[in-house]
Amino acid sequence: VVTAENLGWVAIAAYAVLTRLTALGARPLDGIEASHALYEFDLASTGTNVAAGFHPTYGGWVHLLTAGVFALGGANDYTARTVFALSGLLMVAMAFELRHYIGRAGGLALGAMLALSPSLTSYSRASATATPAAALALVTIAVFMALKSRPGARRAAALGLCAGLMIAADPTGLATAAIFVAALIPIGLWDAVTGKNVFLAIRVWLDRYSSRLVLVIVTAAVVWMISQMMIPGGLSAAGIAGSWAPTPGPGQPGFLAGLRFYL
Repeated sequence: VVTAENLGWVAIAAYAVLTRLTALGARPLDGIEASHALYEFDLASTGTNVAAGFHPTYGGWVHLLTAGVFALGGANDYTARTVFALSGLLMVAMAFELRHYIGRAGGLALGAMLALSPSLTSYSRASATATPAAALALVTIAVFMALKSRPGARRAAALGLCAGLMIAADPTGLATAAIFVAALIPIGLWDAVTGKNVFLAIRVWLDRYSSRLVLVIVTAAVVWMISQMMIPGGLSAAGIAGSWAPTPGPGQPGFLAGLRFYL
């Protein structure tokens, strides 16, 4: 039976695919995109040094994945943006998964907003590591909700994996992780304070779920470290500082400069 919801999701999916993948290589790479593409071309090739010593300070797994796309489909403007376009599609697809928690109407609304957003569409059609980070933020939320409904070691490890990839993809991933934690702490404290036998409830929670929390943190840290190891000097002091820097690249404005636009 074809329902209005089914037709809505088909329309959202078709629009998202067309706007993310059509003529993806028509626009030339800008300076930052070209620098990353040359670095990824060096990874995919043997004995080349077209990047002339340039290497990014974050997003090791993203660049390695793009290098794999280069190896499979050749190096060009289209393949340089393929991983980011697919991340944009993943972002829209996560609205379908999240409908289990926000309702069918809420899922359709979220999917439509993500698909129709000019900003998200533009970022999905460029080599912007913020796009995989944003997509993984939605995946992290979905995995967290699944873990909350049915706690388990595998789901805890999956949550750590998604969070680690999100943090490693882009500095915005670290900011997003901090926002998630900052939002969860007051909610947990409110539930503890307003319930009965506060100290007993906290002790029971720690006995039951502390190992899951440690597993999430350790998994996320290991994934981030592995991603940084994919970058020359990624685990050095300068590499770590660069991976958490608020500026996405040379000459690019940071978070504060972006906020001043609205002030």
